[in-house]
Amino acid sequence: MKNILSFIYGLVLISVGPFCFQTFAQETIQIANPQPSVIVQPTNQAPQGKIIRVQPQTGQPNQEAVQPVPVVPQNSVQFVDPNTSLGRRHMVGIGFGQAFLFGDYATWAEDALAFDLYYNFKSSFMFQLIANLHAHKFSLNKESFSTKSFNIGVKAKIFDYDKFAPFFGGGFGFYFPSAQRILSATSNTPKDSGSKSVFGVNAFAGLDLDLSNRFSISFMAHLHKPFNASIDNQSELSGAYMKLLIVPYFKF
Repeated sequence: MKNILSFIYGLVLISVGPFCFQTFAQETIQIANPQPSVIVQPTNQAPQGKIIRVQPQTGQPNQEAVQPVPVVPQNSVQFVDPNTSLGRRHMVGIGFGQAFLFGDYATWAEDALAFDLYYNFKSSFMFQLIANLHAHKFSLNKESFSTKSFNIGVKAKIFDYDKFAPFFGGGFGFYFPSAQRILSATSNTPKDSGSKSVFGVNAFAGLDLDLSNRFSISFMAHLHKPFNASIDNQSELSGAYMKLLIVPYFKF
């Protein structure tokens, strides 16, 4: 009888032992290697369970919580407000320099100093509206030539290099030339032609130097060509004059 009980006890140990050892081994593996975790899932083919490895969770942030940052393509067109990007758009300046007479004007007077009044309006990064007002009188012996003018033009920058900006431009305007001329070889008394109003053209070129937020200076050559003015009982007034000027500007 004792031998029979011992035999039954041995069979129980043989049948239960592998299951106990398998459970103990799985618990040991999970404790030693918590990541990745191991899950035992029973299936029809393996009633004892199938081992499924679960990938460890990473510390990456939730992709849904991260808001994408819009990227503007480099070749896209963006609107630029000139009121904020161009800075101070109005400039007034007083030009002073030398005036040179050409044509018939040079026969009645000689070159002299000249003073001009300028106004610039910055309409864009490249173009400006420029207005000029001046009144000059030149004399030679008893003869003289005088002119008044109000003219406007378009000023275009060629490029920007640091604080320097070369420019050129041109436009139209109204001119009021007059002369006192000796018309007779037998008389030394000059005759006044009177002031005549004519249309004319002008062209200029120069260099801008930006000094500060409020001040700038220009070095320019300004050519004026009034159209010929007809005078009763006298020869017409014709000629041109050019000025080399330094123009300090105040910006506002």
